[in-house]
Amino acid sequence: QNIKHCNMELHRQTCPKEIVNCPYYDMGCQEKMAREDIDKHEETKTKIHLRKALEKIKEKKSPISIKLTEFSKHKRLQDEQYSSGFYTSAGGYKIRLNVDANGYREAKGTHISCFINIMPG
Repeated sequence: QNIKHCNMELHRQTCPKEIVNCPYYDMGCQEKMAREDIDKHEETKTKIHLRKALEKIKEKKSPISIKLTEFSKHKRLQDEQYSSGFYTSAGGYKIRLNVDANGYREAKGTHISCFINIMPG
């Protein structure tokens, strides 16, 4: 494709053949690929990206907590509480904490269930 020199930088910002860092580079994924291959890379490396995100969470110096208010009421109503979403790092996963006061599946009625939810964005 013939591209004028003055438009080259603009083209490189969107060119599907341009070699770019993985979107999770800041999380520790050092792979480079053509921009058009990013979706495939993310699909095949999801477990690795999640593991790296969890490592980043563990590195955080301040604890992440969710305050359970009116616990008995939530248990009786069988509802869940969610923290507000936060990012594991700049460019990292957006996650939130989820607590099911009455338990989930096999734990229903006998345990508290806690989850980390990955969110869009």
